[in-house]
Amino acid sequence: MPRIIVAGHLCLDIIPDLQALPVAAVALPGRLNEVGALTIALGGAVANTGLALHLLGGEVGLVGLCGTDFVGNAIVQQLAARDPRLVAGLTIDPRQATSYSVVVAPSGHDRSFWYFPGTTAQLDLPHIMPHLSGADWLHIGYPPMLATLMRDDAAPLVALLQQAHAHGVTTSLDMVLPDPRAPSGQYPWPHILARILPHTDVFVPSASEICAMLRPDLYARWGHDCDQQLTSADITSICTELIDLGVAVAGIKLGSRGLYLHTGPATAFNHLPWLATDQWANQRHAQQAYPVTVAGTVGAGDACMAGLIHGITQKLPVHICAQGACAVAACCVEGIDAVSGIVAWNDTLRRFGITRD
Repeated sequence: MPRIIVAGHLCLDIIPDLQALPVAAVALPGRLNEVGALTIALGGAVANTGLALHLLGGEVGLVGLCGTDFVGNAIVQQLAARDPRLVAGLTIDPRQATSYSVVVAPSGHDRSFWYFPGTTAQLDLPHIMPHLSGADWLHIGYPPMLATLMRDDAAPLVALLQQAHAHGVTTSLDMVLPDPRAPSGQYPWPHILARILPHTDVFVPSASEICAMLRPDLYARWGHDCDQQLTSADITSICTELIDLGVAVAGIKLGSRGLYLHTGPATAFNHLPWLATDQWANQRHAQQAYPVTVAGTVGAGDACMAGLIHGITQKLPVHICAQGACAVAACCVEGIDAVSGIVAWNDTLRRFGITRD
């Protein structure tokens, strides 16, 4: 079983049940709003993607940074309760306040987040580099939130990805939408992507994330509706640009529209020993989302990424990997948090009628 290291943003998600609350009432001053029960769950790409991979049946190491405050202790306790080995890669720093997010998801609307960076912003090379030994895959979650790794135009992140490749480790990135008012929203993203993507094998951001970074005119026009509004020509143009920057497997997560994957030439697959190049090079595949009853959308993109990574490490064809990724995402949105709906890989494929051929 390949060992997958998931490093990056780790936090606690605080999720009040707002299904009975109109969106207009969320920020209405001077009013008492009665809401539903509170869910407190692990969050961030380390927990969302890492635990999804763990539940799918993968061998996963989680790498993140926590404090010793209530939030940090809750994260460690919840991970250890699932499997004590999941906390082995965490660094505990008592000087830091742990990252958390308040997930605001009123009835009939996509969720938004009130986010405190805390320890996430301090994650650095010494926290991650020791875990490259013995790893087969390194997944970095949410670089815009990793301020220390992003300093000097992402020089530390570039060094990390280069070292991963030097160790024979496959690399992948998953993004998060930067806050335009925060430093992450001011990064020169075209320049930064040109620096990090030559050392990235799999890069599948959401439509709004990649538009905010590479197509700001489209993001200014559509915002969070980019996943619904992007045309086939827009999607092809963006993915072609990502391939030209050196990514072997590029794509865009399109929410309820599903997933689009676009792969590079055979020469781009040097660090992807999982894949038969003659089947994966120069491929384009659009996969529709599976219809399910949605309880919450927290972590859906992370679950999709977990399904894609797991499928690739199982050496499956591109269309099966895309189907599996969308199936895992469909399971995710059936739960209120990011991972309660995730089940084992074979059970997921069987449920959605996906064969391995």
